[in-house]
Amino acid sequence: GKGAYVFATGAPLLDAQGNRVGAIESIRDITERKQMEEALEGSEQQLADIISFLPDATFVIDRYGKVIAWNRAMEEMTGIKAEDMLGKDQYEYSMPFYGKRRPLLVDLVLKPDQEIEAEYVNIQSKDGVLVGDSYTPGLGGGHMYMSGTAAVLRDSKGNVVGAIESIRDVTDRRRMEVALKESEERYRLIFDHAPLGIVHFNHAGVVQDCNGKFLEILGTSRERILGFDMLNEMHDPAMCQAVQAALAGKLGYFEGECDCVPGCKPLPIRAIYKRITATDGAFLGGVGLIEDIAERKRAEEDKERLEAQLRQAQKMEAVGTLAGGIAHDFNNILMAIVGYTEMAAHQLPGENVVRQNLIQVLKAANRAKELVNQILTFSRQREQERKPVEIVPIVKEALKLLRASLPSTIEIRQSLLLTANQSLVLADPTQIHQIMMNLCTNAADAMSETGGTLEVGLEEIMVDSGVHHADLKEGPHVQLKVRDTGQGMEREVLERIFDPFFTTKHPGKGTGMGLAVVHGIVKRHHGTITVSSDPETGSTFHVYLPLIRNAVEVPPEPQASEPPTGNEKILFVDDEETLVSLGKQILEYLGYTVTATTNSMEALDLFRIDPERFDLVVTDMTMPQMTGIDLSSALMDFRPDIPIILCTGFSEKVTEENTKSLGIRELIMKPFAI
Repeated sequence: GKGAYVFATGAPLLDAQGNRVGAIESIRDITERKQMEEALEGSEQQLADIISFLPDATFVIDRYGKVIAWNRAMEEMTGIKAEDMLGKDQYEYSMPFYGKRRPLLVDLVLKPDQEIEAEYVNIQSKDGVLVGDSYTPGLGGGHMYMSGTAAVLRDSKGNVVGAIESIRDVTDRRRMEVALKESEERYRLIFDHAPLGIVHFNHAGVVQDCNGKFLEILGTSRERILGFDMLNEMHDPAMCQAVQAALAGKLGYFEGECDCVPGCKPLPIRAIYKRITATDGAFLGGVGLIEDIAERKRAEEDKERLEAQLRQAQKMEAVGTLAGGIAHDFNNILMAIVGYTEMAAHQLPGENVVRQNLIQVLKAANRAKELVNQILTFSRQREQERKPVEIVPIVKEALKLLRASLPSTIEIRQSLLLTANQSLVLADPTQIHQIMMNLCTNAADAMSETGGTLEVGLEEIMVDSGVHHADLKEGPHVQLKVRDTGQGMEREVLERIFDPFFTTKHPGKGTGMGLAVVHGIVKRHHGTITVSSDPETGSTFHVYLPLIRNAVEVPPEPQASEPPTGNEKILFVDDEETLVSLGKQILEYLGYTVTATTNSMEALDLFRIDPERFDLVVTDMTMPQMTGIDLSSALMDFRPDIPIILCTGFSEKVTEENTKSLGIRELIMKPFAI
C-alpha cells in the first residue's frame, strides 16, 4: 500500500523459425537498494556540506589521488575555485602551496615517504593521523607557515577509499615561537655569559638553575648544586636570612666571607636576592646575583696599604726635614762637647785617670756623631760610603750591645769561624751593624714570651756551580747566620716578610721597615738574604756578602797625634758664642793669633779694613744676616787668594764640590777633632 521500487527485465519469446510468439518479463523488488542509494547520496551530500563549511581549509582525494572535495576555506586560502580543482590529480593540489607538484600530508598517510616527511617541522603520527608544520613559499608572498592534519578515509568494510587533509595558517604562531626561541636564546646567552653568578630557586629555596659564573665562584659542579636546599643545607646563617628575605618579598643582601656549599672553600662574596613573579602575579621563586669580591677586597687592602705607606712616607719626609735641622743643632752641641773634652784631655798626662775618662767621653760623642749620620742616611739626606771593613769586630760589638738589652731567658750562642783579617768586605760599617741589630732584635722578639736560644754564626762559603744563589756571583762569600728557637712563621707571612711596611707585630711595636731595610742594604752590597722558618722550630736568616782579599787594605784606625801648631793670624766666625770661644781657645792653644766674632757682618767689616791682616778665615755656614758662603764670596771680592775653611753641622745645599767651585779651600763637617 506504500508503493515500491522494482527492477523489470523483459524479452521476446521466439519459435524455432524465429517468429515472435510472445514475451517474458522478470520483476525484482529493489525498494531497499533504492532507499540505500538515496541515503548514501544524502550522506555524501551531507559530508560534502560539512567539508565545505569546515573553518579550516580542507580537501579530499580518492585512493587514486584525484581531488573529490575542495571546501570554501581552501578556495579562500589558495584562490582556486572547487570546480577548477575537482578531479585533478598528479599532486595538482600542491601547486598553490609550494609552486611545484609534490606530495602533501594527505599523500603521506596513503604512502609514507621519509624524505618528504623530513621537510615538515614537528611531524607526528598517531592512530593513522599525521600532523606537521611546513613553510609554504607559494602562499602569502613566501612568508607563511601551514599546519596540516591528514587521515585516511575508509568504507564500511574498512577499505581505504581516500584521504582528507585540513590545513591551518600558523604563521603568527610560528613567528611567536621563533621570537620566543630567539628570546630564550638571548636570555640563555646573557644568563650563561653574565659576569655575575646567577641562581634561580623555587618557593622552597631549592636551586632550579644557575649559570657557569655561579659555579665558578663557588667552585662546585652543576650536578651538585641543582636541587641544593639553600634554606636548610647552607652553612652560613646570614646567607640563609638573605634568601628568606627574598622569598618574603624583601630585598635580601649579604656581603662577607661565606661558606655557602659544604666542602667548598670559604670566599668573600656579595649576594643580592629578590623574589620573582610572573606577569599574572604567580610566585616563581627567587633569583640571586652573586659577585666574587676577592679582587675588590684585595684592591681595598692594597689601597689601605698604599695609603698607610703614603702616610708613612709623609712621616719619613717630615722626619727627614726634621733630621736636617736636628743634625745642624746637634752637631754644634757635639762640637762643643768634643772640643772642650779634647782641650781638657790634652792638658792632662797620658796615664791620668781623668784623661782616660775624657777619652771615653770622646768615644761616646763620636758614637753620637755616627748616630746623626745614621739619621741623615735613613732620611736619605746623606749617602753612605762603602769601604773595606772587617765584619767580625762589628758582629762582636753588636752582640755585646744586645747582651745588655736582652732578658736572661734568651741565651746567645756565637760561632765565629772567621778571624778579623778573614772577614773583609766592602761595606758601610754602620749598615752592617744595622743588619745585625735588626735580625737579632727580631729573633729576640720571637722568643720574648717563651725564651730560647739566639745563634749567630760567621763562616766563609764558596759560591760556585754547586752552590746555587741566583743573586750571587761566583767566589768567596761570608755567610752570616742568625737563628732563633722562637715562634716561626707561616708560609703566607714568609712570602711577605721583606715587603716594606709589612709587620705582624702589634700597633706601636714595629713599623714593618726593619727587614725591608735589611734586604735593601744587603742588595746594595751585592749580596743576598734567605730565610727559612717553621712554626714549631723557629726561624733562620742567612746573609751572604762578597769577601775581598788582597785587593785593598783596611784603613788603619786613626791614631792620636799632636795637632799641628803655627803663628798665623786667623779670622774665626760662628754665630754660636760657645763655639767661638772654643775655636779661639783651641787655635790660640796651638799658637795661632785669633780674631773671633759671632757676627758675619762684623767679620766682613774687620776684613774690609785690612784684607792682608789675616792669613786664614774659618767661618760657619748657617748664620743670620749673611751665610758662610755669602761671607766667603764677599771676602774674596777684596782678596781672591784668601784661604777659607767652611764649617757646617749640616746643609743639603753645601757639598765639597760646590764649595770648591766657589773658591773655598776646605769644607769641614762638625763635630771635628783637633
